[in-house]
Amino acid sequence: MQSQVDEVLSSRTRLKIGHLISIRPRTLAELADLTGISIQGVLKHLSKLRSMGLVEERSLGGGGTSVRKVYRAKSYLLGDYSTPELTVVKLSRTGRESPAEAAPKADLESMVEETMLMRRRVKEEVRRLGRLIDELVDGQVRLERAVRSMSVDEGERVVLEALFTEESMDAGLDLLAKYYGLKGGRRSIDRVLSKVNRSAGR
Repeated sequence: MQSQVDEVLSSRTRLKIGHLISIRPRTLAELADLTGISIQGVLKHLSKLRSMGLVEERSLGGGGTSVRKVYRAKSYLLGDYSTPELTVVKLSRTGRESPAEAAPKADLESMVEETMLMRRRVKEEVRRLGRLIDELVDGQVRLERAVRSMSVDEGERVVLEALFTEESMDAGLDLLAKYYGLKGGRRSIDRVLSKVNRSAGR
């Protein structure tokens, strides 16, 4: 399954098509309009998704439409809940491949309401996560500027950046010992921090 996700993630357009046909069946023209690419381009992506077992083509008859074919997700639903800063993809089985194993029918109206509510919640959480990511990035930028402004040499700057960007002081110490050959452990860190405090007090 991971290789399928990786293959889909290699193209934002393919990911978008997978998401769109997971929501409901779509026509070629609809997919072309929603993705901004040609029908030939859509067909190319659908062919790739079909080779992975993610898409089925369905022929339509009746229903008062002139559309003859639609495309829908086959045995997996591909949800794209990404933001510009973060890619969040969910690939889950639909149960379509085995009707005998499908869950008993539930109240359709209740299921629709629940699905709509969950979509709103996911969008709110993605927005909230986006804001948290913005705050984190802003903090990192300010921290980097502060470290660059300090009167320390390049080695000491690396020590500070490692300390300030790891999840804890101990994790920073482990990283510095393992990858940068820092000896003296906490005493070395204290010397650097003491130098920073002296230069800040000037």
